Amino acid sequence: MIPELFELLDERKDLQTVETPRHYFGYSYDNIALHVFSDASYSALAAVAYFVNSKSATRQICSAFVLGKARVAPLKQHTIAKLELQAAVFGARLAKFIRREQRLVVNSTHMWTDSTTALQWIQGSDKPQQIFVHRVAEISESTQASQWNLCPGPLNPADDGTRGIPLSEFSNKSRWFTGPKFICELECNWPKLQLIDANTDTLQLNDQTGQMDELATTPMLAFQASTEKTEQCFIDYRRFSKCSRNLRTTAYVIRAARIFKDIGLQSRNKSPTTELTSNNMIAAKNFIFKQTQRDSFKSEVNALTQNKRINTNSRLRHLSPFLDEDGLLRARGRLKKSQLDYCIKHPIILDGNHPALHLFIGQTHKDNQHSPRQHLKKILQNEY
Repeated sequence: MIPELFELLDERKDLQTVETPRHYFGYSYDNIALHVFSDASYSALAAVAYFVNSKSATRQICSAFVLGKARVAPLKQHTIAKLELQAAVFGARLAKFIRREQRLVVNSTHMWTDSTTALQWIQGSDKPQQIFVHRVAEISESTQASQWNLCPGPLNPADDGTRGIPLSEFSNKSRWFTGPKFICELECNWPKLQLIDANTDTLQLNDQTGQMDELATTPMLAFQASTEKTEQCFIDYRRFSKCSRNLRTTAYVIRAARIFKDIGLQSRNKSPTTELTSNNMIAAKNFIFKQTQRDSFKSEVNALTQNKRINTNSRLRHLSPFLDEDGLLRARGRLKKSQLDYCIKHPIILDGNHPALHLFIGQTHKDNQHSPRQHLKKILQNEY
């Protein structure tokens, strides 16, 4: 740690040479376009914006750095796709701030992300969704789906903000200040996202300049979503007699699966410690709840996953169930506009007859000094 600190202090003198001009393009403004790039990693989120000025007289196109921001990624462990969507929200807020504070007339806005998953969520904002509703809704309020484009990862300048670059390379000519070269070209030369097959939603990059031909011809692995999805739980809850042991075992299995999935990723820095964190325990608890819900309310969960209404004969019809961002089945109510906690306004729907929940009920009964049945029922109903 100490050598890295001294190395950083030695490189600090290189920052003295970094300067930004007072004016974007002097005093000549013809056709201003705003380009905002966003990116995410397990370490940070970043968004950077540029103005592109197209001079009609000389047919010259030039770019200028406007604003760049980066922030540390949430401590709670998320998937890269979820972080990329959060970075897209970050970029949409940045674009909204620039348009509000700048006196220049922005003729067009172009948003860029290198995540195909986040891009499909944004461009499908007009369709009913059960996941990431709030994030996609915020993006749709300040931007339009047609403004979003796919930028290949090697060309995304926001990647420098999420993965970092040495201070010796951080200068006025670095990609963070100049932006990618293609924004100073005609729109027909920009990287395009083409939908090869509407049935499989396979995505492919196409760049007419030939610069991205290597990426465009790279084989891509596409997954087709099936409406009939079979889920099998890999943990037998009947083998446990204590709730704490059940939670810890599930947490270790989930964390091990996540480590195996992340093997080979450049964003993986250090191997996790042997001790479980509170986030690991919360994730294990939510996983157990989701498995019990899919065992007890399989038809309801499948219907809501496919954006369909549940059966009128369902025992949950009076609860107006919905799936939250984590895939948990929750109940709606008249308290949605209140100032109460989210778990109280929308409690998790559980089946008390499920064997896995008997352990939770027993643990709650023990933690509350073996309180009477009515008191125990009131404690459980505050959250479930």
